[in-house]
Amino acid sequence: MRYLILNNISGLSDFQFVVKNFVHERSEKFSDVHAHRDFFELVVVKSGSGTHWTEKKSENLSAGDIFLIPPGVEHNYPIAKSLSIYNVLFSDGFFQQFRDDLSAFANYQLYFNLSSTANSGAVEIMHLDRNSFAELIKLLEETVAEQKTPGPGSQTAVLCNALKIMLLLCRHAKSRTSDELSGAVFSISRLLAEMENTLDEKWNLEKMAKKCCLSVSSFRQQFKHFTRVSPAAWLLEARIRKAQTLLKSSDLSVSEISAICGFSDSNYFARQYKKHLSLSPREYRKESF
Repeated sequence: MRYLILNNISGLSDFQFVVKNFVHERSEKFSDVHAHRDFFELVVVKSGSGTHWTEKKSENLSAGDIFLIPPGVEHNYPIAKSLSIYNVLFSDGFFQQFRDDLSAFANYQLYFNLSSTANSGAVEIMHLDRNSFAELIKLLEETVAEQKTPGPGSQTAVLCNALKIMLLLCRHAKSRTSDELSGAVFSISRLLAEMENTLDEKWNLEKMAKKCCLSVSSFRQQFKHFTRVSPAAWLLEARIRKAQTLLKSSDLSVSEISAICGFSDSNYFARQYKKHLSLSPREYRKESF
């Protein structure tokens, strides 16, 4: 598979991003189950109809559907009637470079921190309204054209479109049915986005569970299933990650950063920071410059 490599862009020299358009036509079940071991596959259904299969479930597809297949999830299209899809393939770390700006979106949490981490094969299908879908198709077609005949500026154009595509999905993609909105994976994704945006608030299990309309015991179980860590561990990691960003990108004092990231005691913050990164906040800041 040919990728347009994003060279000469700080932090993106080894990352890959490609868009392909395929039309599937199958009138009977065909076995071509496969998995992508080292990259994500975002599927956008342009037109037609069909069925998408994973080990966990099989679902019907129609125009406007969108779903992200994490690395390692086996899948195929057993039935397809003029099923035109865009496959958007990108490396594991591609959008992680923009995590700080995107993590406050529930859809980003759903795509990368829940479905990806759980790796259960239960791909969640989302949908776009007509206007957003038309904008998405335009971006995908522009990207295909840039990759087909690359020239000066093509790398920049592809990167710009890649970010626009992800931002569009983060802002506007919604569950296909209202019933799914009450599911644990959707409620927890919304909670993670809210916590990322309010790390300075006091969060405890009772408050988190209430936000998800779950009992504390059910919330704890569901949270660990989707994130592979406890709520407390996830929150601490998010606060440390935010502190890293502020230490590198601001001239705020360690005490100010501690408060912004939700640590009431700057000494406790310093101990936890060193425990996780083997450097004190001041040492980390010194090495970052």
